[in-house]
Amino acid sequence: MNRCRALLLLCTLGGGVSPDAAESQQVTLRDSAGVVILRDDRTAAPPTWSVSDRPDLRLGGPTSELWQLRAVIQTDDGRVVVLSGGTLQVHVFGPDGGSLAVMGGRGGGPCEFTLPMTMALAGADTLHVVDRRSVKTFLLDGSCVGSTAAPTIPAGFGSGVTAQAFGRLSNGMLVYTGSSFPTAPAEGRPFRLQQYFGVGPPGEVVPLSGSYLGVSQERIDDQGGMDIVAPPFARASFIAVSPEAPLPIAAVDTERFEVHLYDESGELRRIVRGPVQQTSVRPEWVEAWKERQRARDWTSAILPRLERQWARMTVPETLPALQAITLDSEGLLWVQRVVVDPAAPIVFDVFDLERGRVAEVTVPAGMSRSPHIGRDYLVAVWEDGLGVETVERYRLVRRP
Repeated sequence: MNRCRALLLLCTLGGGVSPDAAESQQVTLRDSAGVVILRDDRTAAPPTWSVSDRPDLRLGGPTSELWQLRAVIQTDDGRVVVLSGGTLQVHVFGPDGGSLAVMGGRGGGPCEFTLPMTMALAGADTLHVVDRRSVKTFLLDGSCVGSTAAPTIPAGFGSGVTAQAFGRLSNGMLVYTGSSFPTAPAEGRPFRLQQYFGVGPPGEVVPLSGSYLGVSQERIDDQGGMDIVAPPFARASFIAVSPEAPLPIAAVDTERFEVHLYDESGELRRIVRGPVQQTSVRPEWVEAWKERQRARDWTSAILPRLERQWARMTVPETLPALQAITLDSEGLLWVQRVVVDPAAPIVFDVFDLERGRVAEVTVPAGMSRSPHIGRDYLVAVWEDGLGVETVERYRLVRRP
């Protein structure tokens, strides 16, 4: 596309930005076969949106039934819904934190769970919980509506691919993630399996366009055994689903800053590209990662074996392009910067799909799950140094 057509599209989609302003902002939009590509190369800091100094709601703690938390969402009227993988239950709390309902539990019944992964609201009071091989539907008063099968090998991905429903869209379609069956990799050579994302009705899937790879790993043979090791700062692919967003599916491979956004049918509609920054991994960052692993309870019994693996594993030379992505209720894309020090605050860059980066948001350290973000709140799962999880909600102030 020539320069004039690109600037005309920018003015049409971006609210009348002049050519001079577009060049000074270093934001470009172009149309390629029906897909709008937004590139934002700006290095100047955008406006800062703020979250409250302290959460106005905190749930959970050392003696709580909320543990191994998988997801948290908030309704328009302020109710908070928490999916606990530890108890295999969904808990509904009022705006003030009082318990309103508990649903689910371990089992194979129509409203019981085996491996719940995530959940999505449909309207004001209907909740869909994505289990290992089915989608369970509840009302938020705790009553059970029913269950829909979601096979782990849906038609559409091809042979050799096992998949699992990851989310549910407002049109009833399921979003699937899948991977190829692993083969025996060569020893000492990093590899990434093919990652599959798709959308479709239960049992069927249309693969999303784009190339995605799984977590970077390495085979290390040790004393007659074979271990698969993922190093610090490993690359991975992620998908984010927000049924309330105009483009409800976003996917990215952290090897590069290029986020793909899809509509409810799985058609690619937007690509967001950010600044290309190559930051070298420092040895002290790797050593700090090892120290955190040594401090975990589960590593004590196998620490000698882990030490031998760490001494031989291949650490990436540079940091990933980003840490994770999420979509908020306003349709904005939140891109989390790479976390080097878990004790440091977490920083997001917020992108408008037509205007580029519009804000920077810093939240307290320790957030361990992608947040659910509304117009004036951010609610997520936090984990302290002892591994204790809490659900915390912060007020969010957006500025022009």
